[in-house]
Amino acid sequence: MREPSTVQAPRQTGVDLASRSAARPNRLVRLVQAIVAIAVLGGAAAAVYVMMSNQPGAGRSGAAREQQAVLVDTVRAERAPATAVIDAWGEVIPADRVAVAPRVSGEVVEVSPKLEAGGRVAKGEVLAQLDERDYEIALEQAETALAKAKADLRIEQGNQEVARTEAKLLGEELTEQERTLVLRQPQLESAQADVAAARADVEDARLDLQRTTIRAPFDAVVQSADVEVGSQLAVGQTIAELVGTARYFVELAVPAAKLRYITAAEDTAGQGSKVVFSNPAVWGEGETRTGEVVRIRPNLSAEGRMAQLRVAVPEPLDRNPRMLVGAYLRGRIQGAPLGDVVALDRAYVRENDTVWVMSPEETLEIRAVKVVYRGPEKVYVDVGLSQGERIVVSDIATPASGMKLRTRPDDGGREGGGPQVAEDPA
Repeated sequence: MREPSTVQAPRQTGVDLASRSAARPNRLVRLVQAIVAIAVLGGAAAAVYVMMSNQPGAGRSGAAREQQAVLVDTVRAERAPATAVIDAWGEVIPADRVAVAPRVSGEVVEVSPKLEAGGRVAKGEVLAQLDERDYEIALEQAETALAKAKADLRIEQGNQEVARTEAKLLGEELTEQERTLVLRQPQLESAQADVAAARADVEDARLDLQRTTIRAPFDAVVQSADVEVGSQLAVGQTIAELVGTARYFVELAVPAAKLRYITAAEDTAGQGSKVVFSNPAVWGEGETRTGEVVRIRPNLSAEGRMAQLRVAVPEPLDRNPRMLVGAYLRGRIQGAPLGDVVALDRAYVRENDTVWVMSPEETLEIRAVKVVYRGPEKVYVDVGLSQGERIVVSDIATPASGMKLRTRPDDGGREGGGPQVAEDPA
């Protein structure tokens, strides 16, 4: 009998075992990669959903739309009277300045102790005294000459009476020319002329004597002085420079386009535009002086083509803060009234002179307005805004008319107006 045959399984080699063990990790990696891809796609879908749900108008319920409206801040439009103010800078200059010089020559015998830089002198106060003796002698001589001329005139008048009597006694008919000669009319006129000339010499000598005393022509502060006792002065030699203290001028430069807002006192024969000056670095914060525009110069400045104003400030040294010649001040010119306008920060007026208004339906309205005046901080709107309207002051990334808006529960629209002063840069 044959023995039952047996079937033997094929023998596995080392190569087959290695391939099977490598296949298992590959399947695991692919499984992990698939899970990560699904997670990334799910996260992206969730982010898109959140972004879409936050857009204005997204959502289904009214409460959802309220939450999706853009949150903004607002101010209330307030119409109120405003005045244009032009900012300018200028230098302080004297309104009255004089170089003091003698009108007669002589030796200085006295000098006022106030005649030095910074000294204050009053009108008519003696600044210096020249030696009077030569001029006193000249006056006496002139007065003597006048007395002699008067005596000669009286003698000639006596001769006139004698000649008139003699002419009557002769009883002769004389021509007009002969009568003039007989009655000594030329001699009388010569004597009268001598008296008039002598009287003028006396007046001239008296003036020269008075001029030996050099006096201040007005209330002034001494800017400089150069005279000493014993100095020999010539006519016209400057001994001091005085600056009047009644008022100073400040010369301001403003754009010519702003002149329509400014009034000069000389042009109207009345009151000019008021100007408030400040100098915080020297005077301190809040310290100001006030002046008035008195004239507008007829030409523009060579540099910058600016209009030039002259502003008078009274009593510059007698009130605090004191004004000094040469100081550079900021002036704010109170110009013409603008009427009832809405004053807004410059940032609230958008491109092409538009304003964002929150309508009663709480939607955005992009409205064109008419700007009557622009300043460095404020813009003044004449037409386009009504009293109490809510002006959107927040920035919106992509504004569109009709988009839904919302405000905080406590935001009733801040006050945005009131009496205003319009400002303008120099």
